[in-house]
Amino acid sequence: MDTLPLEILEYILVLACANDSHTGNALSLTSKSIRAASRTVRFRTISLTANPRRLTAFLTLYERECE
Repeated sequence: MDTLPLEILEYILVLACANDSHTGNALSLTSKSIRAASRTVRFRTISLTANPRRLTAFLTLYERECE
């Protein structure tokens, strides 16, 4: 994993996160390095429902990741 170039890893993560946000979330929990590498692709596919608590929680997480 440490020898895999970041560009290749990001391409793999794009493919892994293409269908739903569950995979991106699961990947981000595996390690700090995977979390950092997946940061750019984790929010490409998201699904939000009309639930104010979930929307607020998502915005909090998104803003924290953008910092």
